[in-house]
Amino acid sequence: MALGRNILALYVLHGANYLLPLLALPYLLRVLGPQSFGLYVFALAVTQFFVLIADFGFNFTATREVAAHRNNPAKLSAVFWTITMSKAALAAGSAAVFAALVFSIPGWRADWPVFMASGLAILGSVALPVWMLQGLERMTALAAVNILSKSLSLVLLFVLVKDPADTWIAVALQTGSIVVAGLITHALLFSTTRLTWVRTTLNDLVSAIRKSKAAFASSFFSGVYTSGNTFLVGLMGGYYAAGQFGAGDRLVRAVHGLMWPLFQATYPRASSYAAESRERVLAFFWWCMRRTIPVTLATSALLFAFAEELIVLLFGNAYPESVVVVRVMACLPFIVGISNMLVFQLIFPLGLDNACSRIIMTAGVLNTCLVVVAYSLFGLVGASLSIVATELFVTIAMIIVLCRAPGARQPLKA
Repeated sequence: MALGRNILALYVLHGANYLLPLLALPYLLRVLGPQSFGLYVFALAVTQFFVLIADFGFNFTATREVAAHRNNPAKLSAVFWTITMSKAALAAGSAAVFAALVFSIPGWRADWPVFMASGLAILGSVALPVWMLQGLERMTALAAVNILSKSLSLVLLFVLVKDPADTWIAVALQTGSIVVAGLITHALLFSTTRLTWVRTTLNDLVSAIRKSKAAFASSFFSGVYTSGNTFLVGLMGGYYAAGQFGAGDRLVRAVHGLMWPLFQATYPRASSYAAESRERVLAFFWWCMRRTIPVTLATSALLFAFAEELIVLLFGNAYPESVVVVRVMACLPFIVGISNMLVFQLIFPLGLDNACSRIIMTAGVLNTCLVVVAYSLFGLVGASLSIVATELFVTIAMIIVLCRAPGARQPLKA
């Protein structure tokens, strides 16, 4: 029952994260136009690199620690304050470097209000303790707060954003809603959980960061071939190209992002089963896979078949190049669904973090090279194909790692 409630809560949470912004997209794309919308997605893509540094993979490693100690208030408090202080220190450094870059690069300096508004996401990465509530398997309150903040942001967007000059407001509303949700969630967390102040030392912070470095490498290089693609397209093709690519990319990621709650909600359970026995976590993995594959395969097929209709319906006729982006990337819900299940149900619970990190690091470098070359030769089609090729590489590499892991080969035959 607890697992079902958390899956439902995470679907509600990600409904706010994906569907509410998706409701705003048609309005934004028409009001801002391809050029300013390109600036919008480019600024958010730049900021995402610094958000990943501030997060430092704690959404994986800290979730595991919270799940392991959730019945021990003293240890749970120590984990909470150590991770929070570590994230705060990383966020402060990231924000300083981000601001220095914005005001030192002429093209970015000219649009500094937009970039600085996007920088609120760095603060939001500290304010929103998703890792804590995931580990406690108590996501209902977070889902409610997130819906409230996203809904308020959506209403204000329609009221305040009227033309391309308001691009910075559109960005601030998106990133600011994360900060607001985080502050409210912290208040709820302290009122419902027996957390006490625990003094953390520099050694505690360094130790926490060291423990999370493999997960950080994985999440950071994963970001290179997700948010980083919009960044690369914007650098090479300008804001207009970033707008065309970003519209299609956001639609595809919104669709396959709908499966993300399943991965997040089942991760603590898989970690718990892995601590009991390898056989139990493998049985749980195959139970999840049999229910996931048909859904993701059907989703990919529908996305490919109705790409043009979805783009015209949601974004209008000014984004014809986004249609081909969606069609090329339509297979991603199926491919990414498999790879995410491998990661959250087996690789991390079985302690294969370092192998996963090496795969993702390689994929990040591979994707960057492919996008640069393919975009130069084939434009947005090349960039989209590069993403598909990278995700295929990741999925195949994950399967190989699991088949070679000691004791894993036979159970993987289901």
